[in-house]
Amino acid sequence: MNTLIFILGVVFSADELAVGNYFTSLNDNNEADMYYWESTGQPLGSYSNWYDKNPELGVADCSLIAAGDINSPVNGKWQSINCKFIFAFICEGAIV
Repeated sequence: MNTLIFILGVVFSADELAVGNYFTSLNDNNEADMYYWESTGQPLGSYSNWYDKNPELGVADCSLIAAGDINSPVNGKWQSINCKFIFAFICEGAIV
């Protein structure tokens, strides 16, 4: 949960990035319906923040985080999506 709060804080602190959807590294490209973080190779684990009936198992391999209207029920939630779409992205990396 702290990671989600941090990500939304970064997204909303930059005016030009305040609204939109952002790819995360969470996907099931290697094994159907088994989500892993591409950036670390770690499985999703017990925490998830999917919106409504997501993930769409067997349909969409990538995931995004929605950052839009603060009052929207989708805001800050994850959604599965086809990887062919183009969105900005949020990546995890080591602090150097």
